Amino acid sequence: MSEVAGQFRATVHAKLAAEHRERLRPADGDGIPLELRRALHLTDRAVRQWAARATEHGRAGQTSSYAQLGPLKPELGHAVQRAAHAERRMGLDAKRELIAQMAWGIGQRLAGIDTAAPPASLQHSLNQMAVEAGEILLTAGQVLADEDWVVEEANDTLRELVAVR
Repeated sequence: MSEVAGQFRATVHAKLAAEHRERLRPADGDGIPLELRRALHLTDRAVRQWAARATEHGRAGQTSSYAQLGPLKPELGHAVQRAAHAERRMGLDAKRELIAQMAWGIGQRLAGIDTAAPPASLQHSLNQMAVEAGEILLTAGQVLADEDWVVEEANDTLRELVAVR
């Protein structure tokens, strides 16, 4: 089983209403060598899609700093942190502030990834990024007031995480 997928699913599952929990897919997949790719895919969705959508909600015509990022990879960690900082300067409400904190944490962990390190040595950071991604999704769902969207996004992401090779 993928630890990244497992951490993400556990984070989302724990905070969903009971009627939505049963609809959440299992976190299948295996192989630590794939964990970095899975974590990058997951954090990319969390920051560039979910965080961006939540921060743009109610801000007519303003593009989120998160949406302006390129596909996430370790060398963009500091850019993710700058995007989170830029969003904080916009005067966020408490939910969007939490999203900015989680995005900043993802950026910090991305910046600290040594792609030449053994995959097992990265696992703790990758798991933390999965938790932060789950929190971004859940909080974005609160901003959008749409828990069905959270379940759909979580299930799509879990399917994608299993397919990452």
